[in-house]
Amino acid sequence: MIVDLADPARPKEVGRWWLPGQRKGDAAALPPRHPAPFDFGYLPHHPLCYPERPDRAYLGYIDGGIVILDISDKARPRLVSRLDYHPPFPGFTHTVLPLFERNLLVVTDEATGDHGIDWPKRLWMVDVREEKNPVMIASMPTPDGFEELHRIGGRIGAHNIHENEPEPGSARLQNTVVATWFSAGLRVYAIADPYRPEEIAAFLPATPEGQRGCRISDVFVDDRGIIYAADRARGGLYVLEYTGKHPLN
Repeated sequence: MIVDLADPARPKEVGRWWLPGQRKGDAAALPPRHPAPFDFGYLPHHPLCYPERPDRAYLGYIDGGIVILDISDKARPRLVSRLDYHPPFPGFTHTVLPLFERNLLVVTDEATGDHGIDWPKRLWMVDVREEKNPVMIASMPTPDGFEELHRIGGRIGAHNIHENEPEPGSARLQNTVVATWFSAGLRVYAIADPYRPEEIAAFLPATPEGQRGCRISDVFVDDRGIIYAADRARGGLYVLEYTGKHPLN
Protein backbone atom coordinates (compact mmCIF):
# COMPACT_ATOMS: atom_id res chain seq x y z
CA MET A 1 0.00 0.00 0.00
CA ILE A 2 1.18 3.52 -0.85
CA VAL A 3 -0.13 6.16 1.55
CA ASP A 4 -0.25 9.91 1.01
CA LEU A 5 0.92 11.68 4.19
CA ALA A 6 0.77 15.25 2.91
CA ASP A 7 -1.81 15.84 5.63
CA PRO A 8 -0.57 13.69 8.54
CA ALA A 9 -3.95 14.00 10.26
CA ARG A 10 -5.69 12.46 7.26
CA PRO A 11 -3.51 9.77 5.67
CA LYS A 12 -5.07 8.23 2.60
CA GLU A 13 -4.32 5.26 0.39
CA VAL A 14 -3.34 6.24 -3.12
CA GLY A 15 -2.05 2.98 -4.60
CA ARG A 16 -1.67 -0.73 -4.03
CA TRP A 17 0.21 -3.66 -5.54
CA TRP A 18 -0.04 -7.37 -4.89
CA LEU A 19 1.35 -10.54 -6.40
CA PRO A 20 -1.23 -11.81 -8.88
CA GLY A 21 -3.45 -14.36 -7.17
CA GLN A 22 -3.29 -12.74 -3.73
CA ARG A 23 -6.44 -10.68 -4.02
CA LYS A 24 -9.94 -12.14 -3.86
CA GLY A 25 -11.35 -12.34 -7.36
CA ASP A 26 -7.98 -12.59 -9.11
CA ALA A 27 -8.02 -14.88 -12.13
CA ALA A 28 -4.36 -15.78 -11.58
CA ALA A 29 -3.30 -18.49 -9.14
CA LEU A 30 -0.54 -17.98 -6.60
CA PRO A 31 2.68 -19.94 -6.98
CA PRO A 32 2.67 -23.24 -5.05
CA ARG A 33 3.17 -22.88 -1.29
CA HIS A 34 6.41 -24.18 0.16
CA PRO A 35 6.37 -27.46 2.07
CA ALA A 36 6.18 -27.37 5.88
CA PRO A 37 7.99 -26.15 7.92
CA PHE A 38 9.19 -23.60 5.33
CA ASP A 39 5.82 -22.15 4.28
CA PHE A 40 5.70 -18.47 5.30
CA GLY A 41 3.52 -17.28 2.44
CA TYR A 42 3.75 -14.57 -0.19
CA LEU A 43 3.79 -11.12 1.38
CA PRO A 44 5.94 -8.00 1.42
CA HIS A 45 8.25 -7.86 4.39
CA HIS A 46 10.65 -4.98 3.97
CA PRO A 47 10.17 -2.38 1.20
CA LEU A 48 12.93 0.19 0.62
CA CYS A 49 12.79 3.42 -1.40
CA TYR A 50 15.56 5.99 -1.93
CA PRO A 51 15.83 9.55 -3.26
CA GLU A 52 18.30 8.38 -5.94
CA ARG A 53 15.43 6.44 -7.57
CA PRO A 54 12.13 7.82 -6.25
CA ASP A 55 10.32 5.87 -8.98
CA ARG A 56 11.40 2.48 -7.59
CA ALA A 57 10.55 0.32 -4.59
CA TYR A 58 12.64 -2.71 -3.63
CA LEU A 59 10.79 -5.43 -1.72
CA GLY A 60 11.76 -8.57 0.10
CA TYR A 61 8.65 -10.66 -0.56
CA ILE A 62 9.22 -13.58 1.84
CA ASP A 63 8.57 -16.77 -0.19
CA GLY A 64 8.09 -14.65 -3.30
CA GLY A 65 11.73 -13.58 -3.53
CA ILE A 66 12.97 -10.21 -4.81
CA VAL A 67 10.45 -7.70 -6.20
CA ILE A 68 11.28 -4.41 -7.97
CA LEU A 69 8.32 -2.08 -8.51
CA ASP A 70 7.90 1.01 -10.68
CA ILE A 71 6.10 3.52 -8.44
CA SER A 72 6.40 6.56 -10.72
CA ASP A 73 2.58 6.50 -10.88
CA LYS A 74 1.68 6.11 -7.21
CA ALA A 75 -1.87 5.11 -8.09
CA ARG A 76 -0.70 2.23 -10.30
CA PRO A 77 2.48 0.50 -9.03
CA ARG A 78 3.84 -1.77 -11.75
CA LEU A 79 6.09 -4.83 -11.56
CA VAL A 80 9.52 -4.28 -13.13
CA SER A 81 10.93 -7.69 -12.25
CA ARG A 82 10.80 -10.53 -9.75
CA LEU A 83 13.58 -13.01 -8.95
CA ASP A 84 12.36 -16.04 -7.02
CA TYR A 85 15.01 -18.63 -6.18
CA HIS A 86 12.82 -20.54 -3.70
CA PRO A 87 13.01 -23.46 -4.23
CA PRO A 88 15.65 -24.83 -4.32
CA PHE A 89 16.58 -22.50 -1.44
CA PRO A 90 14.19 -22.07 1.49
CA GLY A 91 12.23 -18.83 1.37
CA PHE A 92 11.87 -15.68 3.49
CA THR A 93 13.54 -12.95 1.46
CA HIS A 94 13.92 -10.11 3.97
CA THR A 95 15.90 -7.11 2.66
CA VAL A 96 16.63 -5.93 -0.90
CA LEU A 97 19.21 -3.14 -0.73
CA PRO A 98 20.09 -1.32 -3.98
CA LEU A 99 23.64 -0.05 -4.49
CA PHE A 100 22.85 2.51 -7.17
CA GLU A 101 26.41 3.49 -8.01
CA ARG A 102 27.23 -0.13 -8.79
CA ASN A 103 24.02 -1.56 -10.31
CA LEU A 104 23.89 -4.20 -7.59
CA LEU A 105 21.44 -5.48 -5.01
CA VAL A 106 22.45 -6.94 -1.65
CA VAL A 107 19.72 -9.37 -0.57
CA THR A 108 19.16 -11.22 2.71
CA ASP A 109 17.11 -14.32 3.43
CA GLU A 110 16.02 -14.40 7.07
CA ALA A 111 16.84 -17.44 9.19
CA THR A 112 13.68 -18.50 11.01
CA GLY A 113 14.42 -21.90 12.57
CA ASP A 114 16.58 -22.98 15.50
CA HIS A 115 19.71 -25.09 15.04
CA GLY A 116 20.02 -24.10 11.39
CA ILE A 117 16.96 -26.15 10.40
CA ASP A 118 16.34 -23.87 7.42
CA TRP A 119 19.96 -23.42 6.36
CA PRO A 120 21.13 -22.10 3.95
CA LYS A 121 19.83 -18.61 4.73
CA ARG A 122 22.39 -16.42 3.01
CA LEU A 123 23.26 -12.94 1.81
CA TRP A 124 23.26 -12.66 -1.97
CA MET A 125 24.83 -10.35 -4.53
CA VAL A 126 22.52 -9.63 -7.47
CA ASP A 127 23.45 -7.87 -10.73
CA VAL A 128 20.77 -5.39 -11.87
CA ARG A 129 22.50 -3.70 -14.78
CA GLU A 130 19.40 -4.89 -16.62
CA GLU A 131 16.76 -4.41 -13.94
CA LYS A 132 14.18 -6.42 -15.85
CA ASN A 133 16.49 -9.41 -15.60
CA PRO A 134 18.21 -9.52 -12.17
CA VAL A 135 20.93 -12.15 -11.98
CA MET A 136 22.34 -13.69 -8.79
CA ILE A 137 26.14 -13.61 -9.04
CA ALA A 138 27.51 -14.53 -5.58
CA SER A 139 26.76 -15.14 -1.91
CA MET A 140 28.63 -14.14 1.21
CA PRO A 141 30.83 -16.89 2.68
CA THR A 142 29.54 -19.15 5.45
CA PRO A 143 30.72 -17.86 8.86
CA ASP A 144 33.68 -19.64 10.46
CA GLY A 145 32.74 -22.11 13.18
CA PHE A 146 29.33 -22.82 11.70
CA GLU A 147 29.19 -26.36 13.07
CA GLU A 148 29.83 -25.15 16.63
CA LEU A 149 27.16 -22.47 16.24
CA HIS A 150 24.77 -25.18 15.05
CA ARG A 151 25.46 -27.11 18.26
CA ILE A 152 24.77 -24.07 20.46
CA GLY A 153 21.43 -23.49 18.78
CA GLY A 154 19.25 -20.49 18.10
CA ARG A 155 18.66 -19.04 14.67
CA ILE A 156 21.69 -19.38 12.38
CA GLY A 157 21.73 -17.40 9.16
CA ALA A 158 21.20 -13.98 7.67
CA HIS A 159 18.69 -11.39 8.82
CA ASN A 160 19.33 -7.72 8.07
CA ILE A 161 22.02 -5.33 6.85
CA HIS A 162 22.87 -1.66 7.19
CA GLU A 163 20.39 -0.12 4.76
CA ASN A 164 22.19 3.08 3.68
CA GLU A 165 19.47 5.24 5.16
CA PRO A 166 19.37 8.64 3.42
CA GLU A 167 18.98 10.58 6.67
CA PRO A 168 21.90 12.70 7.98
CA GLY A 169 24.26 10.72 10.16
CA SER A 170 23.96 7.45 8.26
CA ALA A 171 26.88 5.83 6.44
CA ARG A 172 26.29 5.28 2.71
CA LEU A 173 28.27 2.12 1.99
CA GLN A 174 28.91 0.96 -1.58
CA ASN A 175 31.88 -1.39 -1.20
CA THR A 176 31.16 -2.84 2.25
CA VAL A 177 28.22 -4.77 3.70
CA VAL A 178 27.59 -4.87 7.46
CA ALA A 179 25.24 -7.74 8.24
CA THR A 180 23.54 -9.51 11.14
CA TRP A 181 23.53 -13.29 11.39
CA PHE A 182 21.62 -14.02 14.63
CA SER A 183 23.68 -16.72 16.42
CA ALA A 184 26.62 -16.05 14.12
CA GLY A 185 26.76 -12.45 15.34
CA LEU A 186 27.72 -9.46 13.20
CA ARG A 187 29.69 -9.89 9.97
CA VAL A 188 31.38 -7.31 7.73
CA TYR A 189 32.10 -8.02 4.04
CA ALA A 190 34.20 -6.33 1.38
CA ILE A 191 32.38 -6.42 -1.97
CA ALA A 192 34.75 -4.41 -4.16
CA ASP A 193 34.70 -7.56 -6.29
CA PRO A 194 30.99 -8.48 -6.13
CA TYR A 195 31.72 -11.90 -7.60
CA ARG A 196 34.00 -12.77 -4.67
CA PRO A 197 32.72 -11.20 -1.42
CA GLU A 198 35.20 -11.45 1.43
CA GLU A 199 34.52 -11.46 5.17
CA ILE A 200 36.78 -8.83 6.73
CA ALA A 201 35.48 -8.61 10.31
CA ALA A 202 33.18 -10.36 12.77
CA PHE A 203 31.74 -9.76 16.23
CA LEU A 204 30.29 -12.68 18.19
CA PRO A 205 29.37 -11.79 21.79
CA ALA A 206 28.89 -14.29 24.59
CA THR A 207 25.45 -15.89 24.65
CA PRO A 208 23.23 -14.08 27.18
CA GLU A 209 22.16 -16.21 30.12
CA GLY A 210 19.03 -18.22 29.43
CA GLN A 211 19.23 -17.75 25.66
CA ARG A 212 20.14 -20.21 22.88
CA GLY A 213 22.83 -18.36 21.02
CA CYS A 214 22.94 -14.60 20.60
CA ARG A 215 20.23 -12.93 18.50
CA ILE A 216 22.09 -10.18 16.66
CA SER A 217 19.30 -9.11 14.34
CA ASP A 218 19.55 -5.44 13.33
CA VAL A 219 22.38 -3.03 12.60
CA PHE A 220 23.04 0.63 11.84
CA VAL A 221 26.35 2.27 10.82
CA ASP A 222 26.77 5.98 11.39
CA ASP A 223 28.83 8.34 9.27
CA ARG A 224 31.78 8.03 11.69
CA GLY A 225 31.91 4.29 11.12
CA ILE A 226 30.46 3.38 14.53
CA ILE A 227 28.36 0.21 14.34
CA TYR A 228 25.22 -0.29 16.46
CA ALA A 229 24.13 -3.94 16.66
CA ALA A 230 21.01 -5.09 18.50
CA ASP A 231 20.27 -8.46 20.09
CA ARG A 232 16.51 -8.81 19.72
CA ALA A 233 16.12 -11.01 22.81
CA ARG A 234 18.23 -10.40 25.95
CA GLY A 235 21.58 -9.10 24.78
CA GLY A 236 20.66 -5.45 24.33
CA LEU A 237 22.59 -2.98 22.20
CA TYR A 238 26.27 -3.33 21.27
CA VAL A 239 28.20 -0.24 20.14
CA LEU A 240 31.25 -1.25 18.12
CA GLU A 241 34.27 0.39 16.55
CA TYR A 242 35.53 -1.19 13.35
CA THR A 243 39.33 -1.50 13.33
CA GLY A 244 40.00 -3.55 10.20
CA LYS A 245 42.41 -2.64 7.46
CA HIS A 246 39.69 -2.37 4.80
CA PRO A 247 37.83 0.93 4.97
CA LEU A 248 34.10 1.00 5.63
CA ASN A 249 33.05 2.73 2.43
